Amino acid sequence: MEKTIFNLRNIVSSIFVMLFFLTLGSAQDCASFMPMEEGYKWEVTNFNKKGKEQGTVTHTVKSASVEGGVANAELEMVTSDGKEEHSTTYQFMCEGSTFKMSMNIFLPDETMEQMQNMESMEVEMDMEDMEFPTVLEVGQELKDANMTMEAKMNGMKVMSMTTLIKDRKVVAKESVTTSAGTYECFKVEQVSAIKMGFVNREYKSVSYIAEGVGVVRSESYDKKGNLDSYSEITKIY
Repeated sequence: MEKTIFNLRNIVSSIFVMLFFLTLGSAQDCASFMPMEEGYKWEVTNFNKKGKEQGTVTHTVKSASVEGGVANAELEMVTSDGKEEHSTTYQFMCEGSTFKMSMNIFLPDETMEQMQNMESMEVEMDMEDMEFPTVLEVGQELKDANMTMEAKMNGMKVMSMTTLIKDRKVVAKESVTTSAGTYECFKVEQVSAIKMGFVNREYKSVSYIAEGVGVVRSESYDKKGNLDSYSEITKIY
């Protein structure tokens, strides 16, 4: 488990960023599990439940390497709502039969810079990598992931938050069409449980993952099971 200290601002707004970059590969060739070409770039568009565009997320591979059977990559993610842009640098790796993504994808780079301007506010975080097997199959149950946060000011706790991603499972294989094309996808369901102070929230999400492409479409549902928002891959540069 990794422990890091972060500034509070912008963390909460980043919690719901989805895993748009996942690319499948084989257990024998772990490097093919992720886009390993520097400069590789793709765009995901976010929509509300009525299909109205809410913004875009652009991912770019900044660096990539394979050493000792372990593939590592660093990517930049730029989120835009048409008014403001926020960038985050994140990492992932593939070792053996397991793909691992650092949970710092939820933390914008601006957070680290702002910490210097708010010395009295700090956030202590414990987080585990998000994991996927390099070969997906219908019926698989995937490992839970979690992240905890405790904010302090002048040594006093002012906020705590726990995020648990659970009930992760591969439930089907379906064809999905977006403006980028038509893909045969694995359908992966999961439940995210978030506790912040006295507030508890759970929501279900579904991702459609295509071999060699990644997450083609992802959907979020409200507590009544109704579609709340969705995202689709719309461009590969």
